[in-house]
Amino acid sequence: MAADWVTWAALAAFALSPLHRPLSARAARTPRRSALILNGAALAEAKDQLDADEFEVVFRSIDELAFTIEAGAVGVHETVTGRNLADFAFVQVASFPSPTGTLLNAVADYLRHHGVDAVNAEGIGAPTRLLQYVRLAQAGIPVPASRYLPPRLLATAYPALADQFGLPFILTPVRGGAGRRDLLISDEPGFAELLRTASHAHFLAREFVPADATYHLLVLGQEVPIVMRHGIRISECCLPSFPQRDQVSLIDAATFSAGARILAVQAASLMGLDVAGVHMVRHWTTGEWYLLAASATPPFSAGAFAPDKVSAYTAYLQRKLGAATGQNRHPR
Repeated sequence: MAADWVTWAALAAFALSPLHRPLSARAARTPRRSALILNGAALAEAKDQLDADEFEVVFRSIDELAFTIEAGAVGVHETVTGRNLADFAFVQVASFPSPTGTLLNAVADYLRHHGVDAVNAEGIGAPTRLLQYVRLAQAGIPVPASRYLPPRLLATAYPALADQFGLPFILTPVRGGAGRRDLLISDEPGFAELLRTASHAHFLAREFVPADATYHLLVLGQEVPIVMRHGIRISECCLPSFPQRDQVSLIDAATFSAGARILAVQAASLMGLDVAGVHMVRHWTTGEWYLLAASATPPFSAGAFAPDKVSAYTAYLQRKLGAATGQNRHPR
């Protein structure tokens, strides 16, 4: 019986692996009688006492999770057997070693979307790019096809990623911050060197959407008053500092793509942002818009066209304060 279980687990891990199985080929789900305990080393010592005929308890670490992200379809798997986290009836986070805070908000969003009872999985960590892509893709907002793998699996994943995304593809730090930019990957030696020099970083791999510009939309409430176009200049020296941008121009927001403006407002709303800087790109052959990021801290007083951004924000404050004054005004 033990041998049969090991054989089944090995086959399931291959069949369900995010790098080997498309999301559209989901198999019948495991009956919801399983509990997943993340980072539960202390509880694992009592595993034999926790298992019962009517349920099972599975223990995994945060470093044993992988994400598969496509527009309208997201999967989070534990990498030991390949089981989808949505197949568990109950998920508990037992402790919070690094990088739990980096990944947990995306895990929590996924579990909530699938109605999984989750304990101690909320309100931890800032909104990462991983959380943004999980939430936006689950809502059907177009984002670049992406994969998150734990560092130990990412180190050997170049052939699978290159096969899936083609070349070049992008590595994006899961956590943002000053100086952290998208990295263009075009060959295996460069990929290996990048991971060697950033051994403690966690990356989201994603497809490269070919375009000649990125668009930065300033969302204020339900309006998009500012649209800036940043021309992209791709050259041989762009690793590791992709993209190089020049030729920044201000576009009349009223004449800019209505579909793109709607997507930007929807993305900001999904991320719970009333004020947001939304970065978008348009595929130069299909014309499809993709969301790249939604920031809660757009640079109002820095960068190009700062007076225009400050003026738009001033008008936003006037609307907000005017509405608040109207709500709080009592008749005499």
